[in-house]
Amino acid sequence: MKKYDEYQIFMKYKCANHSFNLLTGLLLMNAFLGVRLGARWEWGTMKEVEILVIVLISSVFNTIISVYHNAWYTKENEKRGYMWTFLIGGALNLILTIMYYISEPNSLLIDGKIGFEVFKLVPALLGLSVSIPYFIRESKEKWMEKNE
Repeated sequence: MKKYDEYQIFMKYKCANHSFNLLTGLLLMNAFLGVRLGARWEWGTMKEVEILVIVLISSVFNTIISVYHNAWYTKENEKRGYMWTFLIGGALNLILTIMYYISEPNSLLIDGKIGFEVFKLVPALLGLSVSIPYFIRESKEKWMEKNE
């Protein structure tokens, strides 16, 4: 943490806190609806898939807000090159994953429930959740400077 300034350290903790609260809320909501509705509430093929999807949502949320608030990389890193790599890699992976889901239509949803194949989206989600918020923040800062 020595390479981060005070603002970045504060934002890392704040983003992690928000992500933990989201994770806790989603897990509690899923458990509550599972108890109240029983088998009608099962949306994953296994309970483990449901929990892992909820953890994935929380992780992607943490990544997005950390990158947007400039708490992902240190100040010394050359971020722009990394972000283009993440964007191109994430977009290519998303295209390949969608092509796979089109060729194997029953792999994502099994009897109306999300299967383990949903985790083929993880590399695409990671690449896009790191690069897109960075470019949004960068364009917003340029727009703000232009309007000053």
